[in-house]
Amino acid sequence: MGKDYRRYLIGVNSHALQRAGLLLAAKSNAILSTIMDLTTYLEHNGARQADLAAALGVSPGLVSHWNTGRVKITAERAKQIEQATNGAVRRHELRPDVFDAPAAEERVPV
Repeated sequence: MGKDYRRYLIGVNSHALQRAGLLLAAKSNAILSTIMDLTTYLEHNGARQADLAAALGVSPGLVSHWNTGRVKITAERAKQIEQATNGAVRRHELRPDVFDAPAAEERVPV
């Protein structure tokens, strides 16, 4: 992956990820209705840590550290993960100390 392409992905917005073909989507609406952490998301979607890492412009090792709790996910990265997983992993589930759960009318319909 070229240096310019990595810089492009670091900005991470859903349109850029869709164009790059890296947007990771949930396989079923039932999965979207559950509380989901990164490990559960990856297992339920057959995705690899490397897939999510590529979508976020980070190393697979960093994703592994997030999964094990060795490294805390930043608030900004939690937003990016929510976008990259198409809302399956929600920012308030990754960082409840920073983000409030959305009100019922703001939740993603299932």
